[in-house]
Amino acid sequence: MMSEKEIIYGVIVSKTNHYYADVDVCGQCRIFVDDAWLRYKSKFLEQVTIYKNRNIFNPFILYVDVYFIREVFDLDNAVKSLCDLLQDCHAIVNDSQCLEIHARKFVDKITPRVEFSIVEKCDYVMHSMG
Repeated sequence: MMSEKEIIYGVIVSKTNHYYADVDVCGQCRIFVDDAWLRYKSKFLEQVTIYKNRNIFNPFILYVDVYFIREVFDLDNAVKSLCDLLQDCHAIVNDSQCLEIHARKFVDKITPRVEFSIVEKCDYVMHSMG
């Protein structure tokens, strides 16, 4: 069962490549994100509509197609960034509830984007192996 597809235009930024450590005003070492990440996050939050504020707390499956401008970009970093952004826009409560990720990588030099859908698995029961 597929749910609605959301499309976010622009080149997704890998959050893992945009962290840096610095000292804050109190002299404490902190981890910060740079302006490139903050700009993409802002654009993402402006565009997301279908899943915004859904606050999905049930286990879910994430389907994602990432269209990069070049083949050199990493799919795994894009998926992690997407999961963080889905929490930021309150689409999901916690990405630890993700049971499966179905991710595909494409190249579209003209219209880079991320297309995703979330399928809740309300009837899912976790079984321990042991």
